[in-house]
Amino acid sequence: MLRMLANGVCLAALMLAFEAAQAAEAESCKAVRMAEPGWNDLAFTTGVAKVLLQALGYEPQSEVLGINVIYEGMKNKDLDLFLGYWDPAMVTYYEPYKKDGS
Repeated sequence: MLRMLANGVCLAALMLAFEAAQAAEAESCKAVRMAEPGWNDLAFTTGVAKVLLQALGYEPQSEVLGINVIYEGMKNKDLDLFLGYWDPAMVTYYEPYKKDGS
């Protein structure tokens, strides 16, 4: 019985620590930096994503940028989300980043 109680206390402590870690992470990840190349269909897609992210408590920000700038921003972790990859039309843009693992 004492062993079950000790296990329960340990489990509760772990759950509290995990909950605190999640709260800290959520605050640091609140802003979602998005990009779009100015295409009408992606303006709609990005708009829908922004509404959904806001409903989930995030603060999405979107910029209209050129394709090369978007991929460099993703590589450098200046951007979090790009919803406009079109295969095979964009393979030439994407391939160098795929090869270097970024």
